[in-house]
Amino acid sequence: MGVIFVHDYNSQEFLGVRKAVAKAEELFGPFKKIPLSDPGGTLVIVK
Repeated sequence: MGVIFVHDYNSQEFLGVRKAVAKAEELFGPFKKIPLSDPGGTLVIVK
């Protein structure tokens, strides 16, 4: 199992982060995504 922290996933300013995660899911299959309630809109991906 691996864990990746993605900063700014839920940010309205950096929309490319969400697009990059979607592209990675296209390539590697669906991820388990766990959003954190922090000011940076961090997402934890578990695969």
